[in-house]
Amino acid sequence: MPPETYDYADRRRRHGDPSLSIVVIEAGSDVSNRADVLEGLPQKQLGGRSIANAAGKVLRGSTAINAGALTRGDKQNYDHWVNVAKDSRWSYDGLLPYFRKFETFHDSHGDANSHRFDGPIKEITPHERRRTPGVAEMIEDRLDGQRIVAPFIYPLDGVDVVTNTLVKRVIIKDISSKKVATAVELADNETGIAADREFIVSTGAYRSPQVLMLSGLGPKDELDKHAIDVYGAPDVGLHLHDHLRVLQWWKLKNPEKGLDWSVPKQGLLDALAADGNLDNAAVASQRSHPEKWIMSMYYPAGTLSMGEVVDTDMRVKGVEGLHVVDASVIPVPLAGHLQNCIYAMAEQAADIILNH
Repeated sequence: MPPETYDYADRRRRHGDPSLSIVVIEAGSDVSNRADVLEGLPQKQLGGRSIANAAGKVLRGSTAINAGALTRGDKQNYDHWVNVAKDSRWSYDGLLPYFRKFETFHDSHGDANSHRFDGPIKEITPHERRRTPGVAEMIEDRLDGQRIVAPFIYPLDGVDVVTNTLVKRVIIKDISSKKVATAVELADNETGIAADREFIVSTGAYRSPQVLMLSGLGPKDELDKHAIDVYGAPDVGLHLHDHLRVLQWWKLKNPEKGLDWSVPKQGLLDALAADGNLDNAAVASQRSHPEKWIMSMYYPAGTLSMGEVVDTDMRVKGVEGLHVVDASVIPVPLAGHLQNCIYAMAEQAADIILNH
């Protein structure tokens, strides 16, 4: 059937202009808090273990399933981002107006140059420094004991929202010797949605590369296996980086000061060993070989890296009318929780795209 046409096929914030016609296409539902669990491949360096990851398959995105952590990260990380992307808009100072745009900083004595005190997201722990401390209180976005999720900050009034709908690919055509994104094809293979101005892919560090590969953007050897016409962008899907979760334990001088649910391991071993000969090999092995138990902290990024796949205006290189706005474009690891960065990045992306 002929595709229905909009100005933008997008998610989140471009509905400030009432003259725009916008559709948001969401694979999940409006109310679910179910994570889309993705099982990784067995890793040689982890002794053949695979590591699962998760993404929010819901209109709220991963803001519906995360822990609400909201640290900005270290200024030096963003300066490294600039070294890669060659655009000062993505430095810490370049993003600072957008960090401030959405926060309520709960400290009346805070630095007004670094923070805002009346924004939509409530920060319940102060974060004055531009350096990330090694150990510190957790900064979270909480209100009345609940996490703050994206639709409460950016309501979708006036936007057409299509839920439980999977996008198969972006249709790219050669027009006047240029590659142009013209429509998206849905997974039912019968329905298309067109946009007169832009398509914005925001499906995360795992799914966004998949959408682009199915659209013909990716490594040629991989696309050839599936008989997909190749339009370029060989770095699609590469350069993944993540945060590892590494648990640590400390022996208390006074075990009674520990949490009630935490039972010292040595006491259990002593009790078990009382009736026989039992060594501590199992416990020692776990502590000596972290590759047996490290996990993802669920901060994947970099798979459509800025400078490689997208330019500093978030446009997919070599294709007109196609942007990517999610963690996949972050080119370097950040010493902070990605939620804060992504809110700021999306705010700046909205300004860039609307003014393009």
